[in-house]
Amino acid sequence: AAQRLLDSAIAPAGSGKEATLLDATREQRGIGGEVYQFEYVVRLGSGVRLHNICAVAARGDTLYSLTALSPEEEWGDKKESLQRMARSFKLV
Repeated sequence: AAQRLLDSAIAPAGSGKEATLLDATREQRGIGGEVYQFEYVVRLGSGVRLHNICAVAARGDTLYSLTALSPEEEWGDKKESLQRMARSFKLV
């Protein structure tokens, strides 16, 4: 599902962007239900690389998401706090 999202919405063919999926997980987080989390890098047409981490959950007909991103060259300094933030995402 994560790769399909990257290919169809984040970096579709002809967009000049290239997305690389690094990790994708699904887990039960509390009573709020399942959360899908994925990490990916997007290279923009300008050559800039953005490292992203996204957490997604649904309730009924509503989709909730949290996305955090950082320039790739700054990811090492921000990785721990951004991953902790994404892991804390859950519906209550």
